[in-house]
Amino acid sequence: MEDYGAGMSAAFVDYDNDGHLDIYTGNMWTAAGQRVTSEPAFKPDAPPEIREIYRRHTRGNSLFRNRGNGTFEDVTLSAGAEFGRWAWSSDAFDFDNDGWDDLYVANGMFTREADDPSLDVDSFFWRQVVAQSPLTRKPGTPYDDGWRATNRLLVSNGAQAQHERNVLLRNNGQGGFDEVSGSVGLDLDQDGRSFAVFD
Repeated sequence: MEDYGAGMSAAFVDYDNDGHLDIYTGNMWTAAGQRVTSEPAFKPDAPPEIREIYRRHTRGNSLFRNRGNGTFEDVTLSAGAEFGRWAWSSDAFDFDNDGWDDLYVANGMFTREADDPSLDVDSFFWRQVVAQSPLTRKPGTPYDDGWRATNRLLVSNGAQAQHERNVLLRNNGQGGFDEVSGSVGLDLDQDGRSFAVFD
């Protein structure tokens, strides 16, 4: 099992009710990152496999199905389980009591909606930090400058973790998930970092 992402959380879930625990990892879904890393000008000197790793890093969460023989398969896209925004924590629970585990993801991100686009730290981060990051272990000046500028934006504008709504993925019982956060009132945007499931 191999996963490229921010790796913020992991949860066990038997999403297909086969008696084997599957793994759901909380990573990072970012529209800005997807846009930047898909541009031809993004790291043009990098090998294709490295560019693909950067693109994978923006895809979002991952769902690994337990085959029951000690191995896992990545079923993220076929199950529709990738969308989770900037996932700080995730867990499985059967919120609608239909016998199928659903997934809930708490989010918080260092960006916000603002009238001033210069405050969109997510876009800035991917354009000026990630795009400038060196392919070797030696940091370069543009990369260092990008990190310093990101830190200045965060310090001068206060907490940026706003407008990143939590996500509820309802298990449809057919091997996939439907995003129902808004319709059930759980798309909270109070800068979520974690949550607890209890009765």
